[in-house]
Parts: sequence; C-alpha cells; structure tokens
Amino acid sequence: MASVENKAQIYRTSAGNAVDFLALLYEDGDIDDSGSGNELQKRLNTILRASADPGQPGVTHFSGIFANLKDRGFRPEFKDPWPSSANQCGHFTTAVHMGFDPLRAGRYVYDSVKSVAPQVAALPGFPPLTFPFAENLCARLIVGHEQSTDAGVDYVVHYRQFLAATDSEIKTFLDAVAALPNDPKIDISKASSLISSIRVGTGEGNSRQDLLLSLYGYKFGSRIRLGNLTTRADAGKWLRGNLEVQTPGIPVPLSTPSNTAAA
Repeated sequence: MASVENKAQIYRTSAGNAVDFLALLYEDGDIDDSGSGNELQKRLNTILRASADPGQPGVTHFSGIFANLKDRGFRPEFKDPWPSSANQCGHFTTAVHMGFDPLRAGRYVYDSVKSVAPQVAALPGFPPLTFPFAENLCARLIVGHEQSTDAGVDYVVHYRQFLAATDSEIKTFLDAVAALPNDPKIDISKASSLISSIRVGTGEGNSRQDLLLSLYGYKFGSRIRLGNLTTRADAGKWLRGNLEVQTPGIPVPLSTPSNTAAA
C-alpha cells in the first residue's frame, strides 16, 4: 500500500487535469487508509487529513496534496474568475468537509464568533452546537464567503462572513442541497437556478461559480455522510461526470510535467 501523498505526487504529473487528479485519488485501490466507516468514508478522511490547512483545525483544504493546484479541467460554470482563487480542488473539498462533518467545521465557525464577538454567543437563544445549528453555521460560512472578501485575520473574516448572509439565503442554500438528486449526474442548470436568488459580492474571491461549486461539494460530502454514496469507484464517476469539462471531440490538455502546479 502507498501513502496518499506519494500517489498524489504521481498523479499531479500523470493526470489529465485537476478533476482527473481528484477522481484518481478517490478511485485508487492502493492508497493506505485508516479509521472507521465504509471504503469511501475512509478515503475521504485520508484526503482531508492530507490537504488540511494549518491554523484552521483542518477545516479548509488548500495545502498539502492540493497546494498550488489550479482549475484546469473544471467546467466553466465552476471556474472562479479571480486568478488568486483558482484552487478549485481545495474549494470543493472544503465544502465537501462541511457536508461530511458539519459538527467539526461548525465548531470552528462557532469558536470564531465567540472569539471575536462573545456578546453574540451570550445572547439569549444562541443555540448550542448541535447538528442542525452546526449545519446552519457551515452554510452561513459558505454563502458569506461569496459575499464578503477573505482579506484580513481569519477570526475577524469569518465573523464578518457570518454576518453577511441572511437567514433566507441560508435556507435557500440548504434547501438546494436537499433538492439535488442522489443521482450520478446533476443537471447543472437546475442546480444553478436553485441558488440564483443568493447575493454574491464583488470582492476578491467572491463569485457565483464558487457558490455553485460549494453546493456540489456540500451535496457530495453529505451523501458520503448519509451513506448513499459508498464506493470509491462511484465517487470517481460522480466527480468526473459532474465537475469535469464536457467537450466532445476536444481533449483536455495534460498538466505540464515540469510544472506540476499547472493542474
């Protein structure tokens, strides 16, 4: 068995694009996984550990095996127009983590709010961090991330993003997650229409493309959590069928071997 880090290094030069790279990490039967759950849950946990950013208790995923990745191979509907925010494997996986383990991700947002604004957490009716509230916090951060820029200190940024989204927008996002079918292929036009009423900001990193990608990521993660997506092979098919550019007759260019960050 091989480590995910070793396989990631191989796939960064051999994969056709970033989506192919991500799918291969899920499909590979030779990667050493540990922990409990079915084969897909164990593989996701392996990928989450290997891509976790330092300093944010493993909630965001732009480091390690995903460091310096770009958006080659992603459908245009998922490509962030901001060059500084092009690591779509990291963006997708961060949303996957929130859908897969909302309590862990929600804890970080919860603690961020208490750190910056303890008066908010002290308000009557501020709920404990149970599952429904944790999922609400994750959705708030996902939506708020596309309404308020990431510039600034993490805790302050996340508090600002926590305040950006309205209750109605949070409900719209979570309703959209529930409305997406548990099918191998999701109609991207219908998915886009489900969240079309959510406001998107104009600051660096804010984009409707990222919001749509987060919707797909959250759905993918929640399906793995709920056990209606259980095999690595089916996960790979889902990723290729939903995220990868579909251009009949036109091959997706390979990553440049001398510049592995080009994926």
